[in-house]
Amino acid sequence: MPKRGFRVRQVTFEEVAQAIDIRGALEGLAARTAAESGPDPDCLLALQDCVQEGRGLVDAARDGAALETPRWVAMNVRFHHRLVMSARNPVLAATLAHIAKTPLAAPGGPQNRDAMENSGMGQTLARQRRCFNRVEPIHSAGRVIGLARAASRLR
Repeated sequence: MPKRGFRVRQVTFEEVAQAIDIRGALEGLAARTAAESGPDPDCLLALQDCVQEGRGLVDAARDGAALETPRWVAMNVRFHHRLVMSARNPVLAATLAHIAKTPLAAPGGPQNRDAMENSGMGQTLARQRRCFNRVEPIHSAGRVIGLARAASRLR
């Protein structure tokens, strides 16, 4: 057996599914963290722009226009990136970057294109809208939650 070259590790369907599940849970944590700490207005605007662009793409496809897969994928990648950055947590960002190295588990990966081709755009957009709704300015509620957490750590 030669001692040079590359060896490609096979990834199972179960590993991909687990990576996607973990990514979803961590992105939920990112949304909650951003909502509690008060999101950066520019980041909030970027998330809102993504949701609106996605809605436009979904509506156009439902009205019979050609599906703009590259544009959807680019918007989806931007949305997920901004969502993670809104948490301002470098450990969370690094963990998600590591998970994204799993084939097919990153936002914009082939599974997202396939889901979109099979009418999964509306479901993805609904999930993005729910995330955005969690991050929208709820400074007072987020501040109360943050203070409660800080108080609980002092006990």
